[in-house]
Amino acid sequence: MAAVITLLGIRCGAMVHLATVCTSFVFINCGTHTRSIAFPLGWRSDLTYVQVGNILGSRSAILALLCWGLGGFPILEQPLSSVLTALPSWQSVIRYFDEAECKGWIGQRLKKSHISMACFRAPTLKPTALFSTEAFQPLMDLAVPPKSKRPPVEAAVCHECHGFEESEQMCTVCFCECVTVLKATVAMGALFVAQVSRCRRI
Repeated sequence: MAAVITLLGIRCGAMVHLATVCTSFVFINCGTHTRSIAFPLGWRSDLTYVQVGNILGSRSAILALLCWGLGGFPILEQPLSSVLTALPSWQSVIRYFDEAECKGWIGQRLKKSHISMACFRAPTLKPTALFSTEAFQPLMDLAVPPKSKRPPVEAAVCHECHGFEESEQMCTVCFCECVTVLKATVAMGALFVAQVSRCRRI
């Protein structure tokens, strides 16, 4: 409900970044969540995090449509191996935008852009997919810095990441990832502003 109320206050042309929790959608965890493109809902409905993932995935699909209906443009961020967009809810969104394109809404098909979080000083490459009605070609064209010019990767992810009571501090790995995502989001916002300004000049 809070997300819906927030969306209702956006201005026309606003960028809405949806970073749905990817834990139960990525390939590295598929042995447990059992999701695939063929069966994106997974076979393990007894697992709470799979149930929550299905709910969050469906809600993000609704928010994407609401954002578009209010004049904004949604961006769904997921790891490149994620099968979240194979969910029935997101397949409906993809079909909706495809039909909108066919009815005259030029350029409204959902586009998939590939970027590397290493371009924003992430310790690892972390291939990421951005699904949006906007194209992000300039971000895809960014050069990936060599490993020597990226921050070091911490050898271990400490238990503080997961909110245990022994410490209230976020570990370096999680903090770096949050900052990386923030930098990427700011870059996308700046890119969109530049595109709008260029269109107005034309």
